Amino acid sequence: MFEIYQDANGFLFRLVDEHNELLLTSAPQSSPDDCEKSIETVRKNCNDLTKYELKCNTDNKPFFILKDADGQTIAQSPAFQVESNLRKGMSSVTKLAKKAEVKYV
Repeated sequence: MFEIYQDANGFLFRLVDEHNELLLTSAPQSSPDDCEKSIETVRKNCNDLTKYELKCNTDNKPFFILKDADGQTIAQSPAFQVESNLRKGMSSVTKLAKKAEVKYV
């Protein structure tokens, strides 16, 4: 499920799986409509593995960034303990994002 929410920095969305595990979080956006547009961009790009950039944080934990056709960041995963979990996270995004409902929280 995509959840659109507001924090002190603006409007954001996150994608969570059926166990409420976080898969993706967006950067702050100026409006809920911008979040919905970005969610559509996630749906368009999530099945293209070339749109995923794999990185490691300062603790050397792997995470991925999903980018659009222009190479701009759409959303980022949380850090994973091991790369195999990162791969499972990417697989979950490709399976869930296309059909996930959007909910305002």
